[in-house]
Amino acid sequence: MERTIIYVLTPKRFQQDYLNGFALPMFPLGWVKIGKTSSSDDNEDKWDAAYRRVTQISNTGISEPCVLVDVFEYPHLNGKPDDVVRDLLTSDVYELQDSRFYNQSVQPSSFEIKAGREYVYGISRRQVLAAIAKFERNLLIDEVDSNKQMDLIKFIKGNNETSIEDAEDNNPINNATQHLKIYDDVAKELAKKQIAVIHYDNKNYGLIKSGRKDLTVYSFSYSHRYNQATIAVETIGEENKQKIEDFIEENKVREAVALSGPQQGAKNKEKYAWKMIDIYKEYQETNIKEWFVSNLATIIDLFEK
Repeated sequence: MERTIIYVLTPKRFQQDYLNGFALPMFPLGWVKIGKTSSSDDNEDKWDAAYRRVTQISNTGISEPCVLVDVFEYPHLNGKPDDVVRDLLTSDVYELQDSRFYNQSVQPSSFEIKAGREYVYGISRRQVLAAIAKFERNLLIDEVDSNKQMDLIKFIKGNNETSIEDAEDNNPINNATQHLKIYDDVAKELAKKQIAVIHYDNKNYGLIKSGRKDLTVYSFSYSHRYNQATIAVETIGEENKQKIEDFIEENKVREAVALSGPQQGAKNKEKYAWKMIDIYKEYQETNIKEWFVSNLATIIDLFEK
């Protein structure tokens, strides 16, 4: 099946800020490129298809190392759906600044050159996901063919696994012996601090139960493929979300650990998580273990004391 793929690209220096839910700065300019590509290979992963496209423009079209941070796929869509998403971000759901706006003042007679038209500035991941949600809702409303609607629903459900850690979170682990060792090592180190870790066989995450009524668990996971480690503080319900956010602010938790703002679950809308994400330039198992142990111990001490 021919697929349309919409991707989000940003400078590598902003990767952690974007994934942690922080708005990118206006100065120095924080941007994302929202672009479109396609794939007719049913076996090609959407991330690989998007990467294939962006590497074609990297030699002359991008001034610094960049990374894909979100990828969404749909059955073949006519027109320019990436333009539609950017319009939602700049003149509908939000009023963010984009390169098309700045290009209106460019004067070719003064040898001024327009910026690429696919860039949005000062954006956050929450805003991207909100625009994608409305974009997908409109697709479903406009599609009258029931068979095509079913295809759309299938892809939209897949897009709920928008991030690397979400996509791998519930999948059985390949190369289990090597991959599971990190969770065993972290559990052993935390046990020395009287912190018990739950790890289910062949699941790519570890859990630590909270003793608080307004928290459920602390979770940690990592992506071997993308060298990305994630810690999350999780709760259920809008009331608990506000209690935890108030606690974080009142106790200046973010001065000790770089937790994101509350991020709503993609599959379970009642679930909220405050995340720390670390990106490794090179995979090093010992560094991941130390990062998990140190930050989990600090977070649990801050919240459970």
